[in-house]
Amino acid sequence: MIQSNIQIILYITGGITASVFLQFLAPALYLRTMNKVTVEGPIGLFFARAWALPVAAIGVLLIWAGMDPALRVPVILVAAVAKALFVATIFANRKAVGSGYNLTAIFDTVCVLLYAGYLLGL
Repeated sequence: MIQSNIQIILYITGGITASVFLQFLAPALYLRTMNKVTVEGPIGLFFARAWALPVAAIGVLLIWAGMDPALRVPVILVAAVAKALFVATIFANRKAVGSGYNLTAIFDTVCVLLYAGYLLGL
């Protein structure tokens, strides 16, 4: 089932992941609105922007992999590892981030499961 629907899965999950580019454009507003996190000062805003770029790039690569089957395995593998590690980081820092990253953790966990299913041939 995942194999036959991987193209649409990559377009949707890639598009949502790439939308983090909005955090690069307006980090304080994005984090306050989407994650209930307040970022202040030039260093905090710098790191919020800097983090958004590679995440958005992974999203673009997922979309690209939806169009090019030759890219699927390496891109999906990198995205799955990155998302799994991010979910682990969210849970390891639960007190610091509060509930603002619950939706992100759920989305990334679903992505990891879908990507693992694809890599396992399901």
